[in-house]
Amino acid sequence: MAVNAFANLLQHARAGTVKWPCAAVFAGTGVLGAFFVGSTTGKAVNGQQLLLALAVIMIVVAVSMLRGRGSGGDPSVRINPQIAIRLVAIGFLTGLLSGFFGIGGGFLIVPGIVLGSGMPNLNAVGSSLFSVGAFGTTTALNFRSRRRRGQRN
Repeated sequence: MAVNAFANLLQHARAGTVKWPCAAVFAGTGVLGAFFVGSTTGKAVNGQQLLLALAVIMIVVAVSMLRGRGSGGDPSVRINPQIAIRLVAIGFLTGLLSGFFGIGGGFLIVPGIVLGSGMPNLNAVGSSLFSVGAFGTTTALNFRSRRRRGQRN
């Protein structure tokens, strides 16, 4: 998943749809949430319970996306302190959930970036790919390192 996200990120970067400062802040704090809290905690929860919780979150996100937004977003959005604070908070929470469920989290990341920055969906999709790749890589590495340590014991 991470490789696919990074490959698609290149296409969006060439098209100019990635808002790099917003993507970097969101992904950076999301990686912290995915590694230090989400994936570490998720390994301790029963798989069936994880699936049920993931299904509930997917329904909540789907309903909120169906409700839509009143505007198309600001294509010229630039990061400022207020946007940075929102992206840090939402990015950390999104990374935590992504790591917890062991997913890339694209369905959480796009709405999170839109909510945090006010950018249009096209820019959010392009920018989200950086986070999807980063979260997926972080979570996979954390799960792999834990599995290897467990095999040695």
